[in-house]
Amino acid sequence: MRYWYAMLNKIRKPFRWIKNRVLHGQFPSVCSDIRDLNLEKYTVAPDVYQEVKSLLDDDLYSKNDFDGHQDDYRKPQTVVRLLSARVRDRIGAVFLPNGTLLTENHWWLPILQGTPACSARFRRQYRTDEQLFYLLGLWSDQYYHWFHDVLPRLHVARKCLPDSCKFLIHESPSAYQLDSLRLMGITTDQLVTQPNKGDLFAQNLWFSSPSGYTTFGSGEALRSVAHRLLGSSQPKGGTNTSKGLRLYVSRQSARDRCVENLDEIRPILESFKFQIVEFETLTLAEQMQLCGNASIIVGPHGAGLTNMIFANRNCAVVEIASEGVVPCYSMMAKQFGLSFTRFMASKTNAGNYWVSPDGLKKSVEIYTGQQDA
Repeated sequence: MRYWYAMLNKIRKPFRWIKNRVLHGQFPSVCSDIRDLNLEKYTVAPDVYQEVKSLLDDDLYSKNDFDGHQDDYRKPQTVVRLLSARVRDRIGAVFLPNGTLLTENHWWLPILQGTPACSARFRRQYRTDEQLFYLLGLWSDQYYHWFHDVLPRLHVARKCLPDSCKFLIHESPSAYQLDSLRLMGITTDQLVTQPNKGDLFAQNLWFSSPSGYTTFGSGEALRSVAHRLLGSSQPKGGTNTSKGLRLYVSRQSARDRCVENLDEIRPILESFKFQIVEFETLTLAEQMQLCGNASIIVGPHGAGLTNMIFANRNCAVVEIASEGVVPCYSMMAKQFGLSFTRFMASKTNAGNYWVSPDGLKKSVEIYTGQQDA
């Protein structure tokens, strides 16, 4: 039996290779700068090179990220109108009529090139004549990237979009995405959904390059987005939420970077009157309200810390992290004028954090003592 099974596998192997080459053997050429395209385009914001450079600290990873993506930080934000573009799959891989792949807004080219969206030759086809603005990207359905990358790009680009323009988003957008778009004046009937698997041929696609890179972006654009969202979400008649909240952002339901010994440090947090919150269980309005009334936000490196953009300037942010984390939140805190500290934790084999109870207690005493003084 084993003999025949082995023979069958030998026969199948070349057929699998042929099938993969036919169905997933596409290797498109790429365009990494839409300013090179001979099409209608608008420069809508200056580059962020000087802004980011002036805010860099002595962190080695910050410098390496900045040095590795200097070309991106030197590019002004540019909007181009693409004619007869093809948008593929949930991530929104954009192909020009000649098959060239646009790589801006997708960040990591090797990861993008390794996706089925780039290598597949055939997809079910859809067409639209609507004027569309592109809200997609390799990680556009994730909380941090939505607020840091997508919404600032949208906010700045809207000045040159036609009034009839609709907005291309992936299938089944999250509640926070719909809520944030609504607060920015975009309703669900203005959205067009990109199929999770398929080619959407768009006759008129408005595509914007990012302002900076996904690690460090435009502080001005991000502050404008936060101001717009906060201004549109203010409840009539005020709020009963207390000021001076101390928040601990839990990542216990995440796949990685959660604090494994949270039960051990919970009594310490509670003794300093911290409220442990799971932002993923709250609405966007609730997250904004909590952070707007917070005096200190503590949590592991992760999407929940993005909500610091809704905090007031007296708020302190403490990021629990390990060596080598992406320094995006330290830059964000500086751009918003917030006090920022990184509390170093041990990395476990499971990709999570172990926090020293004694170390955390001493640090919290310092942070909270400074606020009480």
